[in-house]
Amino acid sequence: NDTAQVRFDDEFGEESCCTAICNQTMRCGKHYATFTIEEITYQGVDIHVGIMRPIKEWDKKGVVYFDKSTRSWDRRGLDGFVPFERAFWHDLLQEKTERWGDGNVHCCTYLLSGGQCVWSDWTANSWEHWEGMEMFREDGVIGLLLDLDEGTLSVFKNGRRLGIMKSGLTGEYCWMLALGEEEVYYHGSTVRIERDSIPAV
Repeated sequence: NDTAQVRFDDEFGEESCCTAICNQTMRCGKHYATFTIEEITYQGVDIHVGIMRPIKEWDKKGVVYFDKSTRSWDRRGLDGFVPFERAFWHDLLQEKTERWGDGNVHCCTYLLSGGQCVWSDWTANSWEHWEGMEMFREDGVIGLLLDLDEGTLSVFKNGRRLGIMKSGLTGEYCWMLALGEEEVYYHGSTVRIERDSIPAV
């Protein structure tokens, strides 16, 4: 699909998180997507937008989730799934194929609240500052340019290029976003992902 939208309606709570993963797999060349963020109601909102390895049919497998109120386990698709959570790393690495290449950046995102690059090899997470980094705490549009020929991921803020956030990317990726995190209030936030034409740089 060229467009996908996620709305986060959970109330404040420990398990308030979800992830959306696009079904387009990018293996070579340049790709550009915009993430339109609307109705942010908490200034410190920590929405992640970026790329990760394709993981087939995880929405059908479901994430095993422990409901503290009922003291029971349930499956909720991708509700409760965040690729930076250690509990999922073993299963995620089981999805590895030769098409991932020899790189170790399996998930890489722009973190709205501070602008940092957050990436993971699914054995550890890293937070990095990068040249041109800016936070994003208002409604607007974040653009991401994935250049698999050069192995880079660049960030655009409301159409303005900030710079290269991450380099050394190899293999295949898909667009993703994660909304919500432990003890953060996100009620009403909406993010729309759209594939778009590559901007002139």
